[in-house]
Amino acid sequence: LAFFCYEGEKAVSLADVLRSHKTGDIAFVIGPEGGFSLKEVETARNLGAKVAGLGKRILRCETAPTFALSCIAYETEL
Repeated sequence: LAFFCYEGEKAVSLADVLRSHKTGDIAFVIGPEGGFSLKEVETARNLGAKVAGLGKRILRCETAPTFALSCIAYETEL
């Protein structure tokens, strides 16, 4: 599973992506301050990454990875 964290994604949440993933490796991409461009989002989507939002808040690039890892641990019961 590869997912791309994008603040503009409102339809698919990180929880949705993680709940649909059963086993195997997980990789994720966190963007820079200011976010990703639409071209970067479409490129990730075209390469097979799941595009997911991280909730209503805009997280800093320093805290977003910790948040994503915490969500992964919670959903996969690590």
